Amino acid sequence: MKKITLLLFLLSFFFNLNAQSTAGCGDSIDITYESSFNGLLYSFSAPSGQYASVTVGGEAENNYDYMWITDGSGNDLYGSSASPITGVLSGTYESTDGTILIYLNSDSSVTRTMTFEFNCYDPPSCIAPTALSATATSSTEATVSWTAGDSETAWEYVVQSLGGGEPSGAGTATTTNPISLTGLTSNTAYEFWLRADCGGDFSPWVNTSFVTSLDCGDSIDITYQNSFNGLLYSFSAPSGQYASVTVGGQTESCCDDMWITDGSGNALYGSQATPIGGTLSGTFESTDGTILIYVNSDSSVSYTMTFEFNCYDPPSCIAPTGLSVTATSPTEATVSWTAGDSETSWEYVVQPLGSGEPSGAGTAITTNPLSLGGLTQNTAYEIYLRADCAGDFSPWVSTEFTTPPAPIIPDYINDFSTFPGDLWSTGSPTNSFTSAWLADGFANDGSTGAAKSNIYFSNNIQVLESPIFDLSGGVYYLNMKAAVTQWNNTNAFAMGSDDSVSVSVSVDGGNYDVLHTWNESNNPGPTGTNMPEVELDAYSSANVKFLITMSDGTVDDPEDYDFFIDDFQITSTSLGIQELSTLQFTYFPNPVNDKLTINAQTNIDNIVVLNMLGQVVSSQSPNSLNCLVDMAAMRTGVYFVQVSIGNNTQTVRVLKQ
Repeated sequence: MKKITLLLFLLSFFFNLNAQSTAGCGDSIDITYESSFNGLLYSFSAPSGQYASVTVGGEAENNYDYMWITDGSGNDLYGSSASPITGVLSGTYESTDGTILIYLNSDSSVTRTMTFEFNCYDPPSCIAPTALSATATSSTEATVSWTAGDSETAWEYVVQSLGGGEPSGAGTATTTNPISLTGLTSNTAYEFWLRADCGGDFSPWVNTSFVTSLDCGDSIDITYQNSFNGLLYSFSAPSGQYASVTVGGQTESCCDDMWITDGSGNALYGSQATPIGGTLSGTFESTDGTILIYVNSDSSVSYTMTFEFNCYDPPSCIAPTGLSVTATSPTEATVSWTAGDSETSWEYVVQPLGSGEPSGAGTAITTNPLSLGGLTQNTAYEIYLRADCAGDFSPWVSTEFTTPPAPIIPDYINDFSTFPGDLWSTGSPTNSFTSAWLADGFANDGSTGAAKSNIYFSNNIQVLESPIFDLSGGVYYLNMKAAVTQWNNTNAFAMGSDDSVSVSVSVDGGNYDVLHTWNESNNPGPTGTNMPEVELDAYSSANVKFLITMSDGTVDDPEDYDFFIDDFQITSTSLGIQELSTLQFTYFPNPVNDKLTINAQTNIDNIVVLNMLGQVVSSQSPNSLNCLVDMAAMRTGVYFVQVSIGNNTQTVRVLKQ
């Protein structure tokens, strides 16, 4: 029984399709399509030589079933295979080859009924042109082209303001394709109507629209759209002219950005990497005559920007470009530039920075690059340059430069009373540090005149950089003093396990030799210790520079302390300051349970024991060569023992078990 029912259903479906295929011109059909149908649903053909049209109604299941219609050559009439129609169907569509092909893709759920009315008619005796296109080529000109509908060679056209509607009378006759339109108004929207003239029989009108560009001197307001990203507007001056744009209005300061380039992509106002946001202002020149305006906006509010465009002839004598100055010594510099045109002569003026554009002539030259001499060391200058085109001069262009200071010939001292000192600088060569070198009293004693760095973070480096010294005239000696205290007070404190402060020297500005290092083993103590004097005979050069480098190492020790440097001096005679030998005392055992023994070669003045917080837990003044430190009552952990002999202090780390 089931097989008979299925056979009857299939026969009925075949009969319905066969019946539908007999629809003639003027007939209507209803097609209730089957679930899961995919392919050509129905075809209609008009009598040979006639056009056909189909009027569509009914629906396809919205968002599940899709249909589209083509002519016999596969040209899309309603929807397409790439973007088919779903939901309610409507409209009338024409096939000029007389064939109408209806396609359907449906899923396996509900079905819908679609209606189709077919009509046939003779082609018009005069066929309308196709592919009509109009392009504005300037502010007053445009070019229009099309494809003839048949074999006609004559047409009529009408140019009018956009929105004028289909012409009611004759147009201007033409036998030229394409045609050039002139005498248009800048920044105006037009519509262009065209019809074929088949010996006095006219085709239907077809139309397109275009907008002329701005003219020189015109202004435009542009309210950009939300989420617009890309080229917003372009302007071109007449061939051979420069262009400028004066900018006003604004973008949304938080979220929208704009920038302007010339036709070669050179930044005129902002750039793609550093665009402009907020209030817009200024006038910017394009020497290639093209101005391109870009916008990146988000999806919130939009703003209005204003642009005024102007055009002008290039100067008869073009200014040089790429003006650059390099100071090669404290009194010399080299200047170079690119000629603006073919000129080989220039004038220049070198003067103190801030003097302004010269009012008279400069020094005439024919050499590029130019060598400057007789400058003053450590001085800011500006140089102005202009092209000399046989007595006709270009505008001035300028740039700035500063001569380096002359090397200092010792004797020399920096007591840091003015921080960081003349020609000194502070900084971090690797990363930032929240407490860099700064001015303070030495060892937090309330005085003035010292350089201090608070050390408490790992993986940080800070430097004090000296001026350049000329040590070529003899043998010189380097001295300074250092101190360590607990942060923000005068208590003794231990340096971290891999903390260091080093003094280094360079004779080429790039490669440094370490001269001395303070660390946990030779902590300079809270009252200060002189660095052992360094003889600088190995660095006899006119280009010597020193770095004092603080490094908190890679271990994040809990220590939080201040390190001080003072009285940095280079002298031509020795001050005779020597380092306290680390062999002057011994200590044991380490680790210690009860008593720590300290033996020295010279009487020990003071012994101070500090805990990890920098607190003093024991202090004594033995004034002897051998002494005991009672640590029995101290808690298990790490302690720092400071031993003072004479004017020197050394700190050692001891583990209490």
